[in-house]
This record gives sequence, C-alpha cells and structure tokens, in this order.
Amino acid sequence: MEVTHSRLNVEAYQPDTQDPPCDVIQRSAGEVWLVSHQPILMDRPIQWSHHKKHDHVYIPLVPYLTHSDPELAMAFMLQLGCRVSFDVGKPIKRLHIVTGHPLHQVMQENSNCWQVQIGLGLVLEK
Repeated sequence: MEVTHSRLNVEAYQPDTQDPPCDVIQRSAGEVWLVSHQPILMDRPIQWSHHKKHDHVYIPLVPYLTHSDPELAMAFMLQLGCRVSFDVGKPIKRLHIVTGHPLHQVMQENSNCWQVQIGLGLVLEK
C-alpha cells in the first residue's frame, strides 16, 4: 500500500463559507477513489463517497478531538488508519491522508484536547 500525505493550511480558508477546507488530488484514469466526507466513528460503518468520473478528487478535512498527550494523539491516528483499512475489506492500493494545520487547543471538562482536521481518501487494488 502506498501512503501519501499532504498538509493544508486551514486558516487560509474563509470562516464564513459552508464548504470545509479540502485537498485536491489528480485522479489517474481508471482509478476509483473512496473519500470520507464525515467523521469516522469506531462503532459505525464508514460512509464512503465514490469518485470515478472527474479528473480531480476533493478530500475534505473533518474535525476530530484528540488527547493533548502526543503519545495518545498518535495512538488515535493509528486507530483511525486501522479502522479505515479494515472497513473496505479489500487491499488498498493508496491511502491519502490530509492533515490541517495549525492545531487548536480546546478546553473540555477540565482537560486539554487538540482539535485536528483530517481528510482521508483511498484507492482500492483492482
């Protein structure tokens, strides 16, 4: 599996627009991309959108709250990646991860969290 990554400056997007920040990926001929447009929850099926007709794929960023402890935040990202790979039930040719920056610290019930924005898209093996 090829894993690719891009980083997107979320502060460059206008706060009054309804559309979330998104990365634009060139789609090769014959590729079918699966893109998540909603938060991925560990206990629910992932709602994938199929992209197979246009030259570009739009991968929107979705906000998540993670622990402020870097080790726990990394564990969450690993858990999210595993959740995605097990959901599709087929070998993944390419997983593209988009991360938004900067992160924002959020106080929640006397603890600090980080709000991260993540976008996920993948291409399955044929």
